[in-house]
Amino acid sequence: MKLNEYIQFRRKELGLTQKDVADALNYTVQAISKYEKGLSPLSSSSLIPMAKVLKVDVDSLLRCETKKENDLAELKTFSSQLFAKNFKYLREVHNLTQKEVATLLKIPYQSVFNWEKEKSVPKTPALIGITELFDVSATSIMLTNIKEERHKAELRS
Repeated sequence: MKLNEYIQFRRKELGLTQKDVADALNYTVQAISKYEKGLSPLSSSSLIPMAKVLKVDVDSLLRCETKKENDLAELKTFSSQLFAKNFKYLREVHNLTQKEVATLLKIPYQSVFNWEKEKSVPKTPALIGITELFDVSATSIMLTNIKEERHKAELRS
């Protein structure tokens, strides 16, 4: 199942209309319709609010599965600054240049540059590619300080 199909499936499973989702996200019904038809990808900053509305965690949303009901307390607000910091850290840990990452993700180099400079955030397909490339969850790259968490884990070991 593709993400757009999952959004529609989950919305209907919860008994929500496109208008309900649009109102909850402060979007237009047309925007929700475009997401569901696959005509417009979700931006990374839209994933957390969409996950909240669909009552799933962000990783389940990206994998198009409903493993557990969403713990709304674990979902914060997307921070482009935190994403940029995590993305750069992961890129450097993997000893990759911005150009190498762009090549691996099959996207323009300028996109990678802009993410690290907080000028833009990746669309959902690129975010999925990032999670696969660096073997991290979307939740961790979007909502936690990965460098700090890894440092704490090293201290505990």
